[in-house]
Amino acid sequence: MDSRDSNDNPSRTSAGRERRRYPRTANPPIVVQILGTISHVKDVSATGLQVEKTFALPTGATEEIIPMTVYRLTGDRLDVNHALRLTGVLVRDGDREVGIRLDPPTLALVRLIVEPAAKPAAKSAKK
Repeated sequence: MDSRDSNDNPSRTSAGRERRRYPRTANPPIVVQILGTISHVKDVSATGLQVEKTFALPTGATEEIIPMTVYRLTGDRLDVNHALRLTGVLVRDGDREVGIRLDPPTLALVRLIVEPAAKPAAKSAKK
């Protein structure tokens, strides 16, 4: 029997400290393309992503290698100039979302989230 209360978070210690080595960012301004479909990233860290499931995976696909491309969103536009190609391992396949582990951790993904998107170059005025 599980002695945890339903409000317990398995990612936190009994003292309430975060167990994860790398902090997670909820609802980051990024999307991921997996199997040709763009999906919203629910949360992300240097070691993994929780992604909205908008694509079909084969039954029993857990531990499968998942190639993906991560894009930063600038407003409602994809920043294709800073796309990041990654490979992860499917660790959780739920009805609405999937968990993907990145091994080794990637700081490039953290930078993509943290660093502000480059502003479009101003159009030069013609005289």
